[in-house]
Amino acid sequence: MFYYEDNVDSILVFYNKWEKEAEKQKNIELQGNIKYFTLAAVSNRDRKELFLTLIYPSLDFLKKHERWQYYDYLQNALFRIYIRDNKYVEAIQHAKALHEETKLSQRKEGIAVAHRMLAVAYLTVGRYADSEEHGKMCVEILESLDHPHPLLQDAYIVWVDALNYQKKYDETLNALKLWEVALEQLGHDAITMYDFYWISAIAYIDMGDLVKGEAYMLKADSIEASHFHKPRHSRDLFWAKIKEGRKEYAQALDLINASYPDISSDIEILPVKARLLCKMGRGIEAYPLYEHLQEVKDSLQKNYFNVQLDELRTQYEVDKHIAEKERNRNYFLFALGGCVLLLIVLGIWISYSRAIVKKNRGLYLQIKEQDRLASELEAMTKHYEEVAPLIPPESDVETRLMVSLPGTHQQRQFVSRLRNYLLENKYYTTFDIDIQELTSKMATNRTSLFEALKAVTGKTPMEFINDLRLDEAKRLLDDSNLTIETIAIECGFYTARTFYRQFRERYRISPTEYRKIAGEQR
Repeated sequence: MFYYEDNVDSILVFYNKWEKEAEKQKNIELQGNIKYFTLAAVSNRDRKELFLTLIYPSLDFLKKHERWQYYDYLQNALFRIYIRDNKYVEAIQHAKALHEETKLSQRKEGIAVAHRMLAVAYLTVGRYADSEEHGKMCVEILESLDHPHPLLQDAYIVWVDALNYQKKYDETLNALKLWEVALEQLGHDAITMYDFYWISAIAYIDMGDLVKGEAYMLKADSIEASHFHKPRHSRDLFWAKIKEGRKEYAQALDLINASYPDISSDIEILPVKARLLCKMGRGIEAYPLYEHLQEVKDSLQKNYFNVQLDELRTQYEVDKHIAEKERNRNYFLFALGGCVLLLIVLGIWISYSRAIVKKNRGLYLQIKEQDRLASELEAMTKHYEEVAPLIPPESDVETRLMVSLPGTHQQRQFVSRLRNYLLENKYYTTFDIDIQELTSKMATNRTSLFEALKAVTGKTPMEFINDLRLDEAKRLLDDSNLTIETIAIECGFYTARTFYRQFRERYRISPTEYRKIAGEQR
């Protein structure tokens, strides 16, 4: 049916039933084969619309199940449709997309197919240098495989054609030699050898080596005659060039006229016929051909320019889209990084805050414990002062107690009296306490005041006064709702700033933190 049935709908009915059976049996390999056979049958019968309807689901299936040989064949079939419809921009973009896809998977055969597509597309639009580059890369990749690849023959054809169009004859000869070596791997079947002889003939004729050109033409003709029939006009053009090289102009012109009755838009035949007419002395007939040739060239050049412009425009849009995606991705990563950084900072801040709170709680409890011990010590000292006169002189108890208390009995009594005086009427809250005035009130002198305080408390008069102020501040922070500034003034500090500084120096915690912990402890 594939080869002999003309009605493609009949073939599709059969293939649909076959594929359903393969799907029922879960035979993935056979399903892939059937999809390939179906599209090949449709393609061979020029049912383009039907082909385009079926191709994309089939490509998805073959890609999913890694049926790469059929996948590459169908990608190439889709590419040929673009070329046949003169959609060169679409053809180039299709090949580039396949190239990017296969590069990601590092699949050599697929990369080679994409290079071959690009080589053919660029050759078609006259970008011979680009065609040469991709054709050569395709050959190099396929030559590096550990098995012969059928695409290698096509790769050599497009590579040699690109070199020949650029008149790089030395490189053309080198490519032909490499191709001839590769034929040992590819085999010597009729089609393979015909392509090699035919392309070799074209190359040698264009180089001006008519002897070798004719020899290869004869070899190609012998294969064509015995195996298949190629269009006569392609062959006759190069026989005409051989005859032109031998100055057999009339015979060459007859071949051209017979094979090409209409040459109005053929850029290859127009210059050949015009050149033959000039060489035969028929320049008047050649002139309009040259004029028309220039018009055709201008038209083609304009088309090629538009193709390249469209390709650049399409590439610009693609690059713009990719750049926008990349920019959005970078924005996302930047925002994500910012969020992560913020979370880290927040985590550190929370951890630090907890550590600070824990430390402050510890300091608060430590302050309260110190206050408790100070109260107990004060009570014990007062009790001793009361019982000391009742203890017999020179007793062990008295000796031990006298050794354990700081300062003399008189100094302790003086400090106690000074303390009561400062607390009475809150004299310690006075901003500018005059030490001289204080000594007069206590009926002592400055030296005795300093010595008594130093011996009993280890502090100077101002340090002693500040301790009283801070004790009062703690009480107010614990029990009142007064502001910190009000408490500072109430306790005798010049400014809230001074109060903050002295409170933190003494207790290693700020008044605000102290009040907060005090509130939690209630």
